[in-house]
Amino acid sequence: MLIAISVVVLQIAACLGLGAAALRLAGVAAELAAAERLAWSFTLGMGLLGWIIFFPGIAGVMPAYLLAAILIVAALGLVLLRLELSSMPANGPALWVAGAALVVSGLFDLIEALSPVADADTSAYHFDLPRRFLEAGHVFFVPRALDGATPLLLQMTYLSPLALGGELALNLWMMATGIGATFLLYTTARRYLSSAWSLALALVFATTPAVVYVAGTGMVEAKLAAIALVGAIAAGEALRSGKLGFAALAGLAAGFYMGGKYFGLLYAAAVGLVLLWGSGWLARAAVFSLAALVAGSQWYAWNWLHSGDPVFPMLYGVLPYANDLLWDAAHARAVGDLDVGADRPFRPDLYWFIAYPFRATLSSLDEFESRRTGLGPLVLLLLPFALGGWWQYRARLRKGPLAAVAMIALLFYSLWFWTGAAQRVRHLLPVYPLLLLVVTVAAVRFAERCELWRPLVGAFAITAVVQLTAHGLFTAKFVRYVFAGQDREQFLEQNVSRYPVAQWINAHLAPTDRVLSPFRDLAYHIRPRVYQAHVANQALVNVLPSAEDPARFMAQLRAQGITHVIVDKVADPAHFGPSGYAGLIYRAWRGGCFSQAADVTVIARVSRTLAVLGATESQVYVLGRADASCAW
Repeated sequence: MLIAISVVVLQIAACLGLGAAALRLAGVAAELAAAERLAWSFTLGMGLLGWIIFFPGIAGVMPAYLLAAILIVAALGLVLLRLELSSMPANGPALWVAGAALVVSGLFDLIEALSPVADADTSAYHFDLPRRFLEAGHVFFVPRALDGATPLLLQMTYLSPLALGGELALNLWMMATGIGATFLLYTTARRYLSSAWSLALALVFATTPAVVYVAGTGMVEAKLAAIALVGAIAAGEALRSGKLGFAALAGLAAGFYMGGKYFGLLYAAAVGLVLLWGSGWLARAAVFSLAALVAGSQWYAWNWLHSGDPVFPMLYGVLPYANDLLWDAAHARAVGDLDVGADRPFRPDLYWFIAYPFRATLSSLDEFESRRTGLGPLVLLLLPFALGGWWQYRARLRKGPLAAVAMIALLFYSLWFWTGAAQRVRHLLPVYPLLLLVVTVAAVRFAERCELWRPLVGAFAITAVVQLTAHGLFTAKFVRYVFAGQDREQFLEQNVSRYPVAQWINAHLAPTDRVLSPFRDLAYHIRPRVYQAHVANQALVNVLPSAEDPARFMAQLRAQGITHVIVDKVADPAHFGPSGYAGLIYRAWRGGCFSQAADVTVIARVSRTLAVLGATESQVYVLGRADASCAW
């Protein structure tokens, strides 16, 4: 554990050093309070570290000692981070209560960090890809839509803790980035609010269901929330002060968002449009665009180099592809159909544009995922107060940095909504702190003028109590692991569906074997190489429902070096029909192309958090390829 902690402390120091250098080069360090310099340095440094590690990664020069050297050299920038001592805020009951609740939330985060990885998306690619890159000794292209050929700037920061301190260091790094986002929101709020209100705001953010869900995992939304907040405030300061250094920092933040997720393209567009306001717009736009391009374009160039499409596979049919096997029209249609059914339950129109924030908060449509990963009720509770504050101070607000922050949030939401993106509410988490900050400041100003404190305090208190309780419930499974004497395998059996399959594979197959798996949440837990057989997101092994050629299927397995496949067991194989993933496997098995290696009993749980909701038992086959007897 000491090694893991030391690695994370070194990585935090490296981020602070890189970020401090960026602030100094931009010439704006003196414009920020000491706590803001600390928070901005960490956030910008996180992006810069991921940007730097990308290059030795693609060059195939990434031994552990080089990653350690990068961290050590970057940490030397700490000499540029000058922090003046400031007076402690006045103590009061509200400050103590909010501070104590934040400590409790932080302890929940620590308990999660001490537990094994159980999140499906984290296992599927956020942690699995960095591990595979380290095993291979280089970053390689993964021709899988949405979670393979995707911007991975933030995942580059996962390489160093994983290589130097193992999974525990990586989990602690996730915890540190989540706490860093919360600290950044607090320091930003202190520009406009008292310590007590700022701390309460930070508490609400830290316990927001979406933040609780993603911050301790490999998912990037909470990290992008910090980057988006820095970029928005920097854009507002660029407009207020006219300093191009702030425009450069806004460009860096936009570039890091672009390098962390495709939605960063929408964020960059929103910030760029806001920077066109007022005089001096041409210089601001030029500086912003150059910084964003340098900071965020490398992953798009990487995708274009390997596939011919910088946003693979979104421009299929528009741009010529470097390899026709990577994608085809059938898979393009399948991804579109999947998105419309699962990710976009309604067609964008004016009604839903206005109603979505309310429905996503108050309803429980599965497509929104708002029950598990919602943004909480505070914004809706504060909205009447915020509208009153906006009306009272509308002339002043138009001239301040918060106007730019509000406009960036609105533009991002508009672009996200009207471009037909997936309608999961957690995709809005990166701009949620922007909205939360603007609404809270406006509501507090209204309460100050009208002396309506009790409803405002009540809204914060109710939200914080409900969310902190939910955070505790979410952490219960990690508490059982840390304090009840569970071992790693028991924890994973209870919290990862079909985990016994991974156990069998790890015990019986060689590291050089390659397993075709339809269960993405097992990828990180399987030690041999894995090829994820997603029904639509990859084309090199065609398992679309319409695929029914076993000869082509077996040829594709051989081309990808796949030695074993995983498939659900059923009493009547004809249940699957002749096509699709299971249909192809059962047909090939009957044709002598596979031999049974194992029949594993697995448990699929309804909820990892609430075990009382039940589970179902089933069987899974592990089959080995048998070319000698194969009919194809």
